[in-house]
Amino acid sequence: MSSKTIIPAGYYMLELGIKTSKFSAQIKFDINTQGQPKSKGQTFELQAKSNQINKRLILLENDSMLQASLSDMVNEPAIYHLRLARLTKNFFLSRMLKKIGSKFDLQKKQNLSEEEIKAHWNKYDSFFKTKYHHADYEYYIRQVEAKQTPTHAQQLRNAQLWMSKKR
Repeated sequence: MSSKTIIPAGYYMLELGIKTSKFSAQIKFDINTQGQPKSKGQTFELQAKSNQINKRLILLENDSMLQASLSDMVNEPAIYHLRLARLTKNFFLSRMLKKIGSKFDLQKKQNLSEEEIKAHWNKYDSFFKTKYHHADYEYYIRQVEAKQTPTHAQQLRNAQLWMSKKR
C-alpha cells in the first residue's frame, strides 16, 4: 500500500484499525522521501491490536510518500480504518510529551529549539521500535505514573480538603 500523492513535511497522527483472527499484529510503515534521492528515508512502526483504533504520531522531516509494509498476518481487506491527519505543532508536542512523561506548557514549548524537539521525538519514537513492550510498560510506571501519583503530603492535603467540603 502506498499514498497516491506526496505528503508535505510536518506533524501527523496515523490512525489504524485492523480486524484479524490474531489478537495483535506488527504493522510496519516505511516513509520514503520523494525528490531527494540522497536524503535518508524514515521508518515508523506501530503495534496494532485487532478491533481497535491504534494511533501513533509521525514527524515527517521531508515531503514524503507513505508506503505500508504489512505483516503476514494482515492483508489489505483486514484494514477497516486508515487515516493520516495533519496536526498543529502544539497539539503534536502535547501528545508527544504526554507519552514520554513530560508536562506540556504552551509558553515554554513554543520556545523549543529544533534540537530539543528532535530529542523528544527520538524518545517518543523509541517506544514503538522495541520488541520488548513490557520494558516500555516498566518505563511508563517509573517515569510517567510516578510523576502523576500525588506525594504523601499532597494526598493528606487532598483528604483534608475533601473532609472540610463534606461537612
